[in-house]
Amino acid sequence: MPHLTKEHLYSVIGLLVGLTVLSGFYYWVSPGMIKVKSWPTITTEVLFFIFIFFWNAIILAHGKTSKTLCTGSVLLLVASYTDVFDNFMIQPRWEDWGVQNLTLALGAAVFALGLWYWDEEKEALLEQLKRDRDLEKAVVPKLSHDLRIPLRSVSDAAQRLEQDPDIASVPASRPALDAIQKGVREVRLQMENIVEAHWLKSGSAKLRPTIFGIAQLIDETTNEFRYQAEAKSIAIVKQCTAGEISIMADRLKVRRIVQNLLDNAIKFCPANRTVTLDASADTDRLTLRVIDEGPGIAQDQMLQIAQGSALTVGRGKDQDQESAGLGLSIVRDFVQMHGGRFWVETNSPTGAQFCIALALNAPSQAPRA
Repeated sequence: MPHLTKEHLYSVIGLLVGLTVLSGFYYWVSPGMIKVKSWPTITTEVLFFIFIFFWNAIILAHGKTSKTLCTGSVLLLVASYTDVFDNFMIQPRWEDWGVQNLTLALGAAVFALGLWYWDEEKEALLEQLKRDRDLEKAVVPKLSHDLRIPLRSVSDAAQRLEQDPDIASVPASRPALDAIQKGVREVRLQMENIVEAHWLKSGSAKLRPTIFGIAQLIDETTNEFRYQAEAKSIAIVKQCTAGEISIMADRLKVRRIVQNLLDNAIKFCPANRTVTLDASADTDRLTLRVIDEGPGIAQDQMLQIAQGSALTVGRGKDQDQESAGLGLSIVRDFVQMHGGRFWVETNSPTGAQFCIALALNAPSQAPRA
């Protein structure tokens, strides 16, 4: 179903006002009504007028980008309405050739020219899009590879400084080193999200399923966010209610899902609070919840996130905390690739629960991680 905007409403109102004025003018210059009418002809001309009217209502809403096509459409509307009016009211001859025939000829010519301009513009946009995609395909993976090396060097250097007893004895060294590791972790995750978004956009993302334990993956992921959590004095609580849970899925993509949900939870969770990772399973499905104690999220945004239509996510009454939403988009797309479900719930008394559900069933040929 097409999306109707206020511009479409303004177009309809403008057209009705214009046709009303035109009707008054034709009635004023007409010497009288036509008694004998050809209803088959009237029916055909009315149907054509209705089509042109609704076409104008749609195209005029985009008048800023297609002025020539809009001009031709309006001229055709005037010609078709005049043709319909002539079946009911006697019109002077100058109206026939000076209005109806002229607007019909000019309208058809300008309309055809507008279509040609529109087609040329479309081809130019497609060519520009192709160049942009080629550039993105060439630059994004290479840039990601080139950035990983210096990031790894910075992280390794910070770890060596942490192990140096002389550095560790300096009171201010620990917060500084934690800040370095936190920054490296955040930049690395965003860089990986950009690469993943590129592969998803290009249709090159593939699933490589293996059988692995979800508890071990959660342990690995939470350890990666130690610096971010410690910087805000946030406790990360892990709960696996069903003990060791094995799942057949793409381990790297599931790990990226948990990373983005955990990053989102820590980002919006106030200091000295708790973030909980809860994993449970029934006979055929794993459910993972990442629960924060932040400001929560509005009901309409919960629906938008689940539908994939939210690019910017605000949290809190004043909506002063915002996220670009790239991480949540990656989560949604990866969950959908696994045939799973992604949704958001409120957390009592405060906060939000970001939830995913994935199937446990594994093909017999799945390799073990």
